[in-house]
This record gives sequence, structure tokens and C-alpha cells, in this order.
Amino acid sequence: MVEVAIGTPHGLRINADDADLDMLAVQLTFPDFVASKSVVGTSYSSSGSNQLVIYFRDLADHWRGWAGVKRYRSLEGDLSLDATHDGHVIIRAQLRNNLDPSNWVAQGEFQLEPGEELSRVITDLELALA
Repeated sequence: MVEVAIGTPHGLRINADDADLDMLAVQLTFPDFVASKSVVGTSYSSSGSNQLVIYFRDLADHWRGWAGVKRYRSLEGDLSLDATHDGHVIIRAQLRNNLDPSNWVAQGEFQLEPGEELSRVITDLELALA
């Protein structure tokens, strides 16, 4: 299992199992809580690229900034990422358990540096989801 840490010390952790890349173990880690869930989220584009990798590449390609919000949603909507840019990449992450009767939702915000840190995230995701 390969872990990708996105945001430190708080943020998103994604664990990919080589045996089943269609399921990701996702964890949001913040000072007040830790939330975990298995997420169906490794959808691929027609070119064979992983949608999560494409999302982070797009953030890196626009490292100088963009207007509005750039969004990622997993296939079943249980992982959502909304990114804005104010000199740093600010990501609002939401993890929800739609199948549980409690329908819990956990969310938090973390930042990434638009240069080297974001490039490392892309490299780690590419290795984990290949």
C-alpha cells in the first residue's frame, strides 16, 4: 500500500492498494478530527489518465493563480476537493459517508505551495495510482 500525503501537517492522506486501484483509503487529518473512508474515486479519462492526477496537474499548470474554484469530485461524491488560489493553493476537502445511516460529513481546509510541494503531490499520486 502506498500513502500519498497532500498537505502537512494537516490535510488529505490517500492510500492506494496495488491489488485494487479502484478503491482508495482516504483520510482527512486536522487538529480537531480524523475522518477515514474507502472511496471509489480512481476514474480515468479516455486517455487513460487518473482524474485525481489530472486535477492536481491542472492546479500545477496554473501555479500563478486562477479565478474562482477548481473542483474535483470522486465517482460517488464521497470525496470533494475545491481549490482556490491566493498566492498559495487553498484546498477545501470534504469526505462524506453517504451510505451510513448517520450520513456524516467531515471537512477542512489546508494549503499547498504552488511550486515544489504541488509537483511532489503529482509525482506521488502518479506512482501510487499507476
